[in-house]
Amino acid sequence: MQDRIVTAIFAVTVASLLLYFLNAWLAFGLAACALLTLGLGLGFGGGRRITRALLALFAGYSVLLGGMVWLAETPALVLGFPAPTALLVYGIWPMPLLMGLLYALVFHSSVLPEEKLKKFLAEHGSRRSRREPESR
Repeated sequence: MQDRIVTAIFAVTVASLLLYFLNAWLAFGLAACALLTLGLGLGFGGGRRITRALLALFAGYSVLLGGMVWLAETPALVLGFPAPTALLVYGIWPMPLLMGLLYALVFHSSVLPEEKLKKFLAEHGSRRSRREPESR
């Protein structure tokens, strides 16, 4: 799974550079959202629940980015910001906080389950057991 994510990150990065040079800013923004989501996928690992959560995050980013483009010419202010900036500040900016909370909730079940931790400690031991005994 991780190899596919790394390959996807490479492909989206190349596409992002191409979109940048073609001055396709909306598509570039979507590619940047995809890069962020794929990077989170590396940290979260696999699992259907995680994949669905990351797809929902990407969909949320895409909707908010589309809303920013759609409201670009609107003179309205929302809580003191122009409407597109309000979507950025109040919508896009806090979304990683939700992913941080999800990461904390699934860490012991998906990211580092007890059996993986035990295997790691068995292979590498703790620092204390690898130290030389102190002579007095």
